[in-house]
Amino acid sequence: MLWLWFVPYVNLVAQTVDTLDSQSTETGLIARHLAVARNETPEAGQVLVSTVQGVASAKSHKAHYTDKSDDGERSLAAYIALARARGLQIGLIVDEAHIALHLATEFGRFVKWLEADYLLMASATPKDAQLNDFIASAGNIAFKAFSVSRRAWWPSG
Repeated sequence: MLWLWFVPYVNLVAQTVDTLDSQSTETGLIARHLAVARNETPEAGQVLVSTVQGVASAKSHKAHYTDKSDDGERSLAAYIALARARGLQIGLIVDEAHIALHLATEFGRFVKWLEADYLLMASATPKDAQLNDFIASAGNIAFKAFSVSRRAWWPSG
């Protein structure tokens, strides 16, 4: 499994990579910045982190994500194709999904293009109508939601 993890803000990229790195001994996951890692060989257990804006562009969508490549840089489409050719499944994690996943946004178009094998959506606003519309249009076979109470995370006191 190769994971792509998208966050809404630039400052969360480094924070997410650092947090995953600090847990790599227990998880076996290798966190990297997507912009750097797409020039490397895709491997199972990699988690490539970027902002939503890092892939959300009409130009990239129209080019089927083959743009932003040259002799020294692999396109996102080429990277994903290489990962699939190596037998890797693609997992997609979207932080603040209620903000990022909308039918009419470039990121929403990217998610549909990607056709990830797994889609994990994190949201503090899970009953958002636009998010539910996106889920319904994504064509996923199964959808499972769960809630985590703040009480489970905050000490009483």
